[in-house]
Amino acid sequence: MKFYLPVLLILILAAPAPTQAEDAAFTAFYGSLKADEVNVRAGPGTQYPILWVFKMQGYPVEVIAKYQHWLKVRDIEGEEGWVYRNFISRRKSAVIQADTPTPLTKDREGKKVLARLESGVIARIDTCEMGQCLVLIDGMKGWVNRTALAMIGH
Repeated sequence: MKFYLPVLLILILAAPAPTQAEDAAFTAFYGSLKADEVNVRAGPGTQYPILWVFKMQGYPVEVIAKYQHWLKVRDIEGEEGWVYRNFISRRKSAVIQADTPTPLTKDREGKKVLARLESGVIARIDTCEMGQCLVLIDGMKGWVNRTALAMIGH
């Protein structure tokens, strides 16, 4: 017990706390990853261990906190961790999640199919309305059914 108390005290004191000014100025936002390999850490700094590594540029995240140059993110599965701010974009995105290929169509009504999208494809979100989202995928712009997209806050 004597060993655990000092270690716990050191961990509590070592964890940075955002200042009140940073808390007041920060507003959560939805974005995506800028790189195809991004370390997610247990805390806001390189001294914290890497929890996992994102390996998908454009992957959607919600930025929920800020400390200096670090952003706390939540992914589409609800997992949270800290990422250096240079790896986060304010571009909204989604991941195709469907059991069968999802049509990307020229119009919202789905009359002209441009492509069929496999699960795991990243889509940049333009807008969502009436159960459909206008997306950009590899230079193609079209509509996808909202239910086929895993995204945060759209």
